[in-house]
Amino acid sequence: MSIPGRDAEVIDRHARCAEAMLAAGKDGALLLDSANITWLTAGMQMPVIADPAEAPALFYLERQRWLLCSNVDTQRLFDEDLNDLGFQVKEWQWFLGRHTLLYGLSNGRPLASDSSFNGCTNLADTFRQLRRTRSPWDQERMRELGKAVAHAIEATCRNCERGDTEQEIAGQLSHRLIRHGITPVSIQVAVDGRLRSYRRVGCTETRLEQGCVIRATGQKHGLHATASRAVSIGPPDTTFRREYDLACKAMGVYVTACKPGESVAAATSVGTKFLEHHGHGDEWRLAPIGWVTGTAPVELAFTPSTSDTIQPNWAIVWSPSVGASLVADTYLVESTGLQCVTPAEMWPLKRLKLPNATIDCPDILARN
Repeated sequence: MSIPGRDAEVIDRHARCAEAMLAAGKDGALLLDSANITWLTAGMQMPVIADPAEAPALFYLERQRWLLCSNVDTQRLFDEDLNDLGFQVKEWQWFLGRHTLLYGLSNGRPLASDSSFNGCTNLADTFRQLRRTRSPWDQERMRELGKAVAHAIEATCRNCERGDTEQEIAGQLSHRLIRHGITPVSIQVAVDGRLRSYRRVGCTETRLEQGCVIRATGQKHGLHATASRAVSIGPPDTTFRREYDLACKAMGVYVTACKPGESVAAATSVGTKFLEHHGHGDEWRLAPIGWVTGTAPVELAFTPSTSDTIQPNWAIVWSPSVGASLVADTYLVESTGLQCVTPAEMWPLKRLKLPNATIDCPDILARN
């Protein structure tokens, strides 16, 4: 995957890894968490392996870095992803297993790790903090990804038909994502008000008759973006219209309350108080309302008790739901506020005039 600037990202992230392990008084770091591996390689596509014990790992010293992998995967990973990025390789034969190599590296050596492994000092929280902040290189990739995810969802909504099952609609969306090199991480399709009963739905054989809400998370270049859209065959019914309008207003409240330096708890409480004022005070208890995203789909979940402070260059998903409605988009935290990276492309918008801002939120697409 040859992308301008990726080599500089890998070098910078190596330096931050080295700083963390040296600060802990360790000579090296052993990384086993796939999110950290993806972050340190600036987007290596992790191979799909049935046995987690066969997954690649990384090993870092202050000035050297290695990919640890099975002989089954070495050539492809370098040909498709890691050539010219400064990685060396330590390989295990598939029939010997990964544990032999890992224990050989860690025995008698003062190492840091992102896991509790063989006496290594666990720095999982440190690495989680490091990978939350999106670099300018990341932000460019996220804008590309976000537009593609929103486009795929919108195209699916424009083309699904009455009588299609949730499974068929999810299949259409998966096809659109995969053909653009995007891995579908999560796809939720809820037809005809099923979100009112189940706030986290799967994709069933239930057939679309009147309306559909789709939320999807896609991954590319080691980053994630989430968006949702709603479509109605004919005019939306009065209850769904009212619920959707309130969810959009809640989205606007969350977005305008989310500023660098503000606590997560304060930003979420503004939205929950808004919903309470409008007679839906328990909605936030029924499903997650927001989270930091990035190398992992969820880097930090937002709750009214989350004490973290919102930081510049975070990527945030807001996803309030009310009744059978749900709205979701991904934003980058900038000094002046949030910038949406999953903007509507060819889609009706609902303009929300709030005390300190005007926000455009994707509306329900009403089709014949």
